[in-house]
Amino acid sequence: LESLLARRDRDIEGALAQADEDTLFVILRSGAASLRKAVLARLPAERARELTARVDAHGPVALGQVEQAQVRLADLLAEAAPKGPRSRA
Repeated sequence: LESLLARRDRDIEGALAQADEDTLFVILRSGAASLRKAVLARLPAERARELTARVDAHGPVALGQVEQAQVRLADLLAEAAPKGPRSRA
């Protein structure tokens, strides 16, 4: 996921805006500090504060939840990626 977050901010922000709160919570709760920082920096301030409070108040999450959240966020990031020029047939 960290390599996907290296994309243009606008693409990432669009994907994060589409991500549901539970997906972001699991990503933030289970991710490395660098991933958490990268995600929070691209969220609106209020949403980042709310998610941080939720993350700080909860314990560990199940591995299955982490894997599902990672797949969902990766899918959203892939959808937000700029498409190359289309060739005309």
